[in-house]
Amino acid sequence: MTDIKLINGDCVEESQNIPDNSVDLVLTDPPYLIGASSIGKPSRVGSWADWMNVTHFYKSWFEQAKRILKDTGYLVSFCNWRSMPVITKALADLGLSITSVLVWDKQCLGTGPKKALRPRYELVVFVGMKDAVIPNRSLSDIWECKRVAPQNRATDHPAEKPVELFKKLICETTLENALVVDMFTGSGTAAIACRETGRNFIGFELDTHWYNAALNRLKQEPE
Repeated sequence: MTDIKLINGDCVEESQNIPDNSVDLVLTDPPYLIGASSIGKPSRVGSWADWMNVTHFYKSWFEQAKRILKDTGYLVSFCNWRSMPVITKALADLGLSITSVLVWDKQCLGTGPKKALRPRYELVVFVGMKDAVIPNRSLSDIWECKRVAPQNRATDHPAEKPVELFKKLICETTLENALVVDMFTGSGTAAIACRETGRNFIGFELDTHWYNAALNRLKQEPE
């Protein structure tokens, strides 16, 4: 039986209780912070200086991920094209680099301004530690998985990801009984995916609303 643990607290502070080199996979869907702005008014793009300030946010938990991951482990984080420069900078500051970028084809069009193409994808960065290996050498960097429609979400979380996508990410990077850590648990998708694939799980969620939503979801969905 797997051990699934959710913690209501700040991931940077709480993850310090995890021993060095003890985690097989850090899999998370962090806030993209695409509205970051220092001018007092929301901006979808923000200034370059604002984005570089956001780098400190990413770096704070990347640093913990680097510490707790085994040499064979992976850091796998959802993102989008706006946050890629920030992630690249934060990783470089820690002596890390992106190993792969996965394109998640959501198989449906999102909304967007008239001057832009309508988005159909999100990105997932893979950061392999020094001895990390993807066993499946036929695995491409484009995966199709239909997004969760609002009416089908397990909770009211606006960015809920498909369980099947998380299960595939977990199974392609770890073995059964591995330990997976989610720095931003949100609605608990990674916890559900770990339980269904026989992995152990530790998840952190600062927002009490989403922490309780994830707990309730774990209780309601069958093991």
